[in-house]
Amino acid sequence: MNERLSELAALSSLVIYALTTLLTRLATDRVRSDVGVIVVTAVSVLSSLIAVLAMLGNGWMPSSASLGPILAFCASGLFSAYLGRWLLFESVIHLGPARASAFQTSVPVFTALVGWLLLGEQLALKEWAAMATTLFGLLLVSQIRPRNQEVRLSAARRWNLRLLGIGLVSALAYAAGHVCRGYAIRVWNEPLLGVLLGAATGLVLQILTGGNIRALWSRLVTSDRTGLGIFASVGLLGMIAQLLAIWAMLSLTTGKVALIMTATPLLVFPASWLFFKRFETITRLTVVGLLLALLGIVYLLVW
Repeated sequence: MNERLSELAALSSLVIYALTTLLTRLATDRVRSDVGVIVVTAVSVLSSLIAVLAMLGNGWMPSSASLGPILAFCASGLFSAYLGRWLLFESVIHLGPARASAFQTSVPVFTALVGWLLLGEQLALKEWAAMATTLFGLLLVSQIRPRNQEVRLSAARRWNLRLLGIGLVSALAYAAGHVCRGYAIRVWNEPLLGVLLGAATGLVLQILTGGNIRALWSRLVTSDRTGLGIFASVGLLGMIAQLLAIWAMLSLTTGKVALIMTATPLLVFPASWLFFKRFETITRLTVVGLLLALLGIVYLLVW
């Protein structure tokens, strides 16, 4: 796979992820987020399993692998399909799709940080400066003007800090997932099996930590059918996007793939403002914060 095809795969993944962010906002108006997370992950597992079985039926045989990359793909499910996705859903609900997507611009920064901590990759002073620029931009994005002017400023700040925490931890979880997948795909070149292992791990964790299974099933069967259908489409599209992103890592660095995927706000912001005007309040401060965040990432990963 040459570099141009890898870039095309990463760009395609970008477009699909932007679409899933908008669809998630639509679905959460109809279905509870805990039910939605289960549906998304279950559809990801089912669709990737069907693809694996279809390939096996056509004579494909996976290459042998050691335990390391298998565990790394499973860990990517813990960080992305379970923790990161759940927190992303929460940020979409409370922040809106535009701001939730903006927080994901920090993923390449956190990918560099996690890679430095776990893989021994060194960060220069300019890279630390770029990280600080990105985080400052996210602080500006998180400033939400309360509708009730009587709310005390201290209470508003505590609320904003909580929302900031949700967005940043979600980004950190996705970054850890990138590092795990980047390591695994370079050792074991089976991206589809990697998607299946990650999604299956996420689904098992969601079921084990979801509380009463009967209560969850009851909420599922009584949920709005249109909302469930939208969440199912998010699961299918998310599986395809993740497969394309892993595939792109065969020729591109993990940081470059993550950088391309951070451009989702450029698609989500105008679409979100167009379709969710009542929910989104995009101010000049929001735009400045987003631009600063993107500037920090470009400075970190391009120069």
